[in-house]
Amino acid sequence: IDSDLAALAIPESLPVASLVNNPRYEKKLATAEDAGGYVRVCRLDGPSAGAVKRLIDRSIEGEKTGLRGRAYFDIGGPHKQGDQWFSEAADLAKAAYFDTDIDTSRRVMDHRERLDAPAIYMGWYRNKAYGPWLEKDWEVSPGALGFHLHSFSATSVRSSVKAWVGPMVAQGYCMTIGNVFEPYLEFTHRPQLLLEHLLSGGSFGEAAAYSYPVASWMGIAVGDPLFRPFAVSLEEQLEANLDDPLEAYVVLREINRLIEEEGLEPALGYARRSFLISPSLPLAYKLAALYVSDGQPEKAVEALKFIRFLRFFPKEDRILVKKMADLLDQNGESLLAFDIYEKLLASDKLQKNLQVLLLMDGSTVAMNAGEAMTSAKWSSKA
Repeated sequence: IDSDLAALAIPESLPVASLVNNPRYEKKLATAEDAGGYVRVCRLDGPSAGAVKRLIDRSIEGEKTGLRGRAYFDIGGPHKQGDQWFSEAADLAKAAYFDTDIDTSRRVMDHRERLDAPAIYMGWYRNKAYGPWLEKDWEVSPGALGFHLHSFSATSVRSSVKAWVGPMVAQGYCMTIGNVFEPYLEFTHRPQLLLEHLLSGGSFGEAAAYSYPVASWMGIAVGDPLFRPFAVSLEEQLEANLDDPLEAYVVLREINRLIEEEGLEPALGYARRSFLISPSLPLAYKLAALYVSDGQPEKAVEALKFIRFLRFFPKEDRILVKKMADLLDQNGESLLAFDIYEKLLASDKLQKNLQVLLLMDGSTVAMNAGEAMTSAKWSSKA
């Protein structure tokens, strides 16, 4: 219905069961004729009225503060063309200085990958949401973009467990794209064009039209069409200096910008000053990694030592914490790393794949820490 509504303004009569070219596709400045021939359509929908109201509120918040968080791309799909699209989208996120993780393996992303503060998630090709995307209390950044490309990703939008669009909205993503039936790859939204238009300051409704080559077909866009996730620049975000956990991810973007434009030394200095003012897990890990890159492993260890005082790690931070423990172990602080692994393994309701990963890697850390009995126990349990 959504995609047929988009074609209502096309002047010629159309057969019901066919697609038509979208005159707005890849048109940054559409002519009056192009603009008049296509109605931009978005849907405010989801598993519940509460989820939709939350989407609206979080879109308003995201536009006010600017999108904050990290970017994640799962690229190991079934066709080279799609992988290329997602690779280009990942390049755009990195060019905007987002801290970015890219998984190119054929296995699916799951609880074993870092997925804290997702502001941008793009991936393919699973038939329905799974793993972290079904966790009801997983913290997602206000205004976040979630796009999993699959032929049947929007067969339902009213369920929090079926397909992809409904679970995305239920978890807190504010912009998502789906297909109600088999569209064929060349007639789907282009992830890199969607992100390109958003990063240029455009609205979600504009970006959805810009990135979709056809109308009267299978694609839908769910989200506030007027939402502009990048209306606030990185410089303005830094000046706002909001006192909340997501501010650390704005600092990460600035660190990445400094590395790219000015070099490691200025970035390291800025990261150190920012950490002293407002310590956090993502900033500590970034600072420690920079120290290691600069040949200062002892300072990397010092940056991470505050983690010994933390007793609880939210589920979305567990892999980040594991990476911190591994960095400690690799740089001569195996006892503290072992302590962190013990805390992680004591967490409630660990997903099986994550538990096996922690036991296997933890057994090596335990051995390095002189805990041979625990190492053997963890290895056997894995």
